[in-house]
Amino acid sequence: MGKPAEDLRAYIALGIIISSALAFSLFFLYGSTPTPYGGDDSIYLNYAYTAATGRFSEMGFLALGGSPIFGIRLMQVLPIALFFKLFGAGIFSGAMWDILSFLGSIAATFLIGKELYGNKAGLFSALLLSLFPLVVSRASTVNDNITMMFLTTLAMLCFVYGLKRSSRGWYAACGALLSASITTTPEALITSLVLAIYILFSFVRTKRLPRGTACIAYGFAATLLLISIFNYANVGSPFLTLSLNNEFYGTTGPMHVSVTPSGFNLLEYPTAMFQYGAAAVYKITNPVAAMPQMYLSNLIPTGFYFYALIPFIVYLVVVREKRAYFPIFWFLATFLYLEAGPMHIGVAPLSYIPMFKMLRFLILAAAPVTLIIGMALHRLLDDKGYPKAYRLAAVSAIIAFLAVTSVPLSVMWYYTIYYLNYNQISIAGYLGSLPNSTQIYSTGFFDNVLPYMGYANISRFHPTLLNCTGTRPVGYIIAIGQQYASQGVLKLPGCPAADMIPMPMHPNYIPIMGTILNYSNNLNVTLPYIPNNATSVREINQEPMYLYRFGNATNG
Repeated sequence: MGKPAEDLRAYIALGIIISSALAFSLFFLYGSTPTPYGGDDSIYLNYAYTAATGRFSEMGFLALGGSPIFGIRLMQVLPIALFFKLFGAGIFSGAMWDILSFLGSIAATFLIGKELYGNKAGLFSALLLSLFPLVVSRASTVNDNITMMFLTTLAMLCFVYGLKRSSRGWYAACGALLSASITTTPEALITSLVLAIYILFSFVRTKRLPRGTACIAYGFAATLLLISIFNYANVGSPFLTLSLNNEFYGTTGPMHVSVTPSGFNLLEYPTAMFQYGAAAVYKITNPVAAMPQMYLSNLIPTGFYFYALIPFIVYLVVVREKRAYFPIFWFLATFLYLEAGPMHIGVAPLSYIPMFKMLRFLILAAAPVTLIIGMALHRLLDDKGYPKAYRLAAVSAIIAFLAVTSVPLSVMWYYTIYYLNYNQISIAGYLGSLPNSTQIYSTGFFDNVLPYMGYANISRFHPTLLNCTGTRPVGYIIAIGQQYASQGVLKLPGCPAADMIPMPMHPNYIPIMGTILNYSNNLNVTLPYIPNNATSVREINQEPMYLYRFGNATNG
C-alpha cells in the first residue's frame, strides 16, 4: 500500500542526486582533456564539427586532422554533432553528450539497484556513482569512456529487466545497446563478453537458457546491420568498423605494448585501486597545493571506493545475499578481462596481445562497483541483529567518508584540467579578439583552440603548416611541440622571422609532468585574463604550444 509513496520519495531523492551532479559538472566545465589525460577529445570535437556542418564522412575528416579510427566512433561523434547543430559549436555544447551520459548512468544504476534489491540500494549506488572520482573527473569533458559507460550500463539495465520480466523486448534492447556501445570505443565489447559468460554459466547451471535471451543476439545483429548500412552509404565499405578496429588494434596496439611494459603489468589496476599514498593527499586542505602529492603518488582519481568494495563483496557472499551476485559477477569478470584479456588476437600469424592497461578503462566497472557497495549498505541498514541507531550511524559514516574524500579529488582534477588548458584558452581568447580576416596557421590540428574559439570563421584556419616553402604566409602560427618551436625560436623551414607572443601559465599551475619556460616579453601585448607584460609560456608535457606573429600581421 505504501509502495507508490516509497517509490515517489526515491525518485525525488534521485532527482536531487542528478541535479547535484549536473550542477557540479557545469560549475567545473573547463573543456576537453589535454594529453596525457584524454587527448582524443579535440579530435572528436573536430569530427563532430565536420558532421554538424554537413561535411560528414567517416573517412573524410582529414581537413581537421586525426586518424580514421575516430571517425567510426559514431555514438561519440554524431551526438556531439547534434548538440553543435542545436546550440552552436563550442566547448559547452561539445561536453553536453558526456554530461548527459554521466547523468544517464546515475539513473540507470539506480534502476538496476532498485530492480535487483530495492530503492535504498539504488539510491546509495546512484549517489556513490555521482561522486566516484574516476567517473566525475571525465564527466565534463569529451571522453569516450563516459559514453561507453552509459550505453553499457543501460544495456545491463535492459538485461536485468529482461531477466526479471522474461521480456524479449528488453533483451533485444540490451543487444542493440551493446552493439551501439562499440561505436563509442571498442573496449565496450568487454561488457558483451561478460554478459555472454553470465548466460553461459546460467545454461551450465540450469541446463537451459533464460527464456528470450536469444533476442539479445537479434538486437545486437540488427544494430550491427544498421551500422554496416551506414558505413556502406558513406564510404562503400559495410565492414569498415570491423576492418579499421582490427587494423588499429593489430598495429597500434602491439606498438604501444612493445613501447611500454604497462600492457603486461598485472599490478597496473590493483596499484591504482589501492593507493598507499592516498592518505597524504588529505593532510593538505588546499586542493591546489595537494595536486603534486596527488600525481606524484600516482593517485589519479579512484578515491577509496575499492577499499570499501572488497570487504563488502566478502560480506555479501558470507551472508549469502544472492541478489548481489549479478553485480559481483559483473565487476569480477570485467576486472579479470581488463587484467588478462586480449586487446587483439592476430589471425596470421596468430598473436595474443594483452589488453593495454589504462586506468580510464576501469570506468567500465564503475556501475557494478557502486551497486555492490550500495547493496551492501542496504543489507547492513536492514540487519536486525544490531540496534537501528548503530546501523544508521555506520551506513552514514561510510557514505560520508567516501563523499568527503571523493570531492577534493574531483575538484583537484578539474582545476588541473583548467590549468593545463589555460594556455590554449588564452591563445583562443587572444586570436578571437583579432579581426575575422586574420589568418591562423598551425603545425598540428589546433588541439582545443578551435573549440575554444567556437570554430569562428573557420576558413581562416590553416592546419598542418610544416614549412613555408613556396608560400609567404602572413598572420599567426600556433606551433605545437618542441620539434616546431623551442626557446622562443620558430623552427619551420622557409618561414619568415616571427615574434613570439608569450602565453601565460595559470598562476596556480604547478608543473608536475611538464616544465615552465620564461621569455622576455618585448611586445607589450595585452591578453585576456593576463596582466600586461606577462613573461611566461607554459609547456604541456610533450606538446608545448606557442603562438607567433609573423609577416605583416598586426595585433588588431
